Amino acid sequence: ILSSVLVLGSLASCDSETIDEKLKEENLESKSILRFVLNDKVTVVSEDINIDWGTSNSMILTAKMSVKNDEATTADTKYKKATLIIHLSQLAMANYPTIWDMESPSNFISSASLIMNELDEDGKPYDETYSTTNGPEGVRAGYANITSIVEKARTLAGDFEYTLYPPEGSIMMTQQISDGQMHYIKY
Repeated sequence: ILSSVLVLGSLASCDSETIDEKLKEENLESKSILRFVLNDKVTVVSEDINIDWGTSNSMILTAKMSVKNDEATTADTKYKKATLIIHLSQLAMANYPTIWDMESPSNFISSASLIMNELDEDGKPYDETYSTTNGPEGVRAGYANITSIVEKARTLAGDFEYTLYPPEGSIMMTQQISDGQMHYIKY
């Protein structure tokens, strides 16, 4: 009986305690995380994320990562170096489609590029750039959403999905990014 009273007393005292300031979201020190699924097969995660500012207060998110190579023939080619770049027209909680149209008549717009280290037919590495801007004109190639901005901590969160096209004339296939998520991205 005594232990039950002590447990109930400790639970009741928790209700009346104030929240420690360190536990509030704007004060948390967290690693930036960006993750997505590439071509419905490979989950890619990056903690190496950088934000730069472009013209007219646009934001450029750059994430460096390694992507598992399904066509690897040696241990050296098991992973490909890659960089994902997402360009957002400004920093605001909003939806950022890849084209302006009547469905999304806002001033928010985005584009994305994935630079992947590929191997040519002789086995020599080269960088191939897949981009939303390489796609057919007037076709939506995805979006990004900023769903949360914590100004005091200077972090943002959101999600994204993109179809990335190789340059015209390339033999490479279109890359599909789905289930993209950003957490604690420092700006």
